[in-house]
Amino acid sequence: MESTLAAIPKIFEQIDANPDAREAFVFAAWKQTVGELLNEHTVPVELAGSKLCVAVENLTWQRHLEDMAGQILAKLNSLLGRSPVKFIQFYVDEKMVAANRSTRHPAVREMPIETDGKIAMALRDSAASIGDEEMRKAFLLAAESCLARKERMSKTS
Repeated sequence: MESTLAAIPKIFEQIDANPDAREAFVFAAWKQTVGELLNEHTVPVELAGSKLCVAVENLTWQRHLEDMAGQILAKLNSLLGRSPVKFIQFYVDEKMVAANRSTRHPAVREMPIETDGKIAMALRDSAASIGDEEMRKAFLLAAESCLARKERMSKTS
């Protein structure tokens, strides 16, 4: 696991120029940073510059996480090996958290990664250097999710 964590900053340097890839990578690191309990009550939604916007289940979670924001921020940036996130904004969106929770299923870990060709080869090559298979899958799933969300947003605009 230590070798995987050591590779993260190197990978992040390679994708730093691509905002979508940066966002997907930060989203993938979110789960590792906050753990299962907090991940069940949060959804990273957008990385706008250096501000990470995170939907939370309710006002209680929002207040709790705002109190923990400094610790979460330090841990997230430490995992990434640099400081791409300067601020975390928590806001209540119960429906988004519930929808995200309903899409999670233990079988997801066993799913092969299907990217439909949307993920650039450079991103796939970067992911290939992630030694931990679970982290690599999380990274690619986050990237695919980010691209799908971006596509949906562009269709509604």
